[in-house]
Amino acid sequence: AEPTPVTDFTFGTLRRRQQRQAAARASATAAEAGRASVADAAAAQRPPPLTEAALFGGCGGDESAPPLLPVLQRHLEAGGRLEVRALHRLLRRAKELLAAEPNVLALGAPLLVFGDIHGQFKDLLIMLEKEGTAPENQLLFLGDYVDRGECGVEVVVFLFAMKLCFPSKVWLLRGNHESRVTTTHFNFRDECKCKYGKTGTYKAFMHAFDCLPLAATVATLHAGKFLCVHGGLSPEVNTVADIAAINRFMEPPNHGPLCDLLWSDPLDESTQVFDNQEQLDKWWAVTYARNTSRGCGFLFGHDSVRPFLLRNKLTSLIRGHEAQPDGYFVHQFFHMEYRTPLVITVFSAPNYCGTYHNLAAVLALQAPLAASDVTAFAFHTYGKLDSAMARELGIEDDISGTLLRGEVYVSVGAGVDAMAAAVLPPQAQKPVSHHITGKGCNDGVEVGTLNFFFGNGTDLRL
Repeated sequence: AEPTPVTDFTFGTLRRRQQRQAAARASATAAEAGRASVADAAAAQRPPPLTEAALFGGCGGDESAPPLLPVLQRHLEAGGRLEVRALHRLLRRAKELLAAEPNVLALGAPLLVFGDIHGQFKDLLIMLEKEGTAPENQLLFLGDYVDRGECGVEVVVFLFAMKLCFPSKVWLLRGNHESRVTTTHFNFRDECKCKYGKTGTYKAFMHAFDCLPLAATVATLHAGKFLCVHGGLSPEVNTVADIAAINRFMEPPNHGPLCDLLWSDPLDESTQVFDNQEQLDKWWAVTYARNTSRGCGFLFGHDSVRPFLLRNKLTSLIRGHEAQPDGYFVHQFFHMEYRTPLVITVFSAPNYCGTYHNLAAVLALQAPLAASDVTAFAFHTYGKLDSAMARELGIEDDISGTLLRGEVYVSVGAGVDAMAAAVLPPQAQKPVSHHITGKGCNDGVEVGTLNFFFGNGTDLRL
């Protein structure tokens, strides 16, 4: 029998591989060309870079001259950038001012507290316009200005400019994203390179971030004193004085009190279900647990935060760091009898990453209740209008993306059950969501449901 002929597939296989590689290169080239054309079109519409003279009003020789905030805001809203020399001067000035501040700022109410912004510059401007900015109001930002969103540079530049213009009205804390490791892992480092090239701009931002304070105490008229940080507590921090003793002028390490203040979270109570009192008591007894979802920092429980607040004569801990469906969360740790929540989380990036569909919130400390002189704190919430919400609110106009604003007041000493929607006329109030639901032990009932109201008409803001 004749031997079976051997077929040589080498040439055909090589040819098909070459064809696939050529097709992949062509596709990549086309995609790059498309991105380049979009970038070129955006660059053609962008105003010329803002010069140092334009930003600082021609006071080139006067290093103490503040930036012209209206000029900067208009320029950034138009998609403009700064000349490198102007940007580096602003960052250098902000660094010097922040470095002169203590680790723990001592502030007093009334005051507005903003949580994470994450590069959502236009949303920040809308919230500032609705809330009222400095110098009319005192503003405290809890960190995480960059990453995720596309305009981290603009957010930081604008906030630093506000700080330089109103140093006793605008206060900036450090978040876990104001670091080299996090901004390299996410997108802020690439954003700096894309917008300003290899000009040392990213390093200048990082040097300024190293100087951001870590915490603030806020004294109120009737509600006591609040402690504000970005993340949470640390087993190595027993007093506010311990925070004041930390060396903050560095890249945050992956452990220790500096790390913990930026990265820690409270135990999640929103999904907890207990079959008996023993399980609840065991959960209450948790002090610190491993924060496996973050990879650093801790989860802190009732029996760490409650003693910390009592030891330091504090009312509550205010922090950001976690996206919340309603823009905020009041952590009662299932102790609804407490006069105020032990921990308050505030998150100020609406529809985070364009996919979360969450509300944003701003916390107003020492806000007067309507028709009353009783002091309260209030959550001012913002949600992006979508078609489903528009139908529910009876809005027929196509204004998708509009930020709706509402308010929830909390009277001092009344607890969560006393929260109520206010400020909007009855005809404009329409409930669209509920807050703070959970299950207590045994009975499985809700432990404090809040009705939130959006308003229409004059309460819409494009």
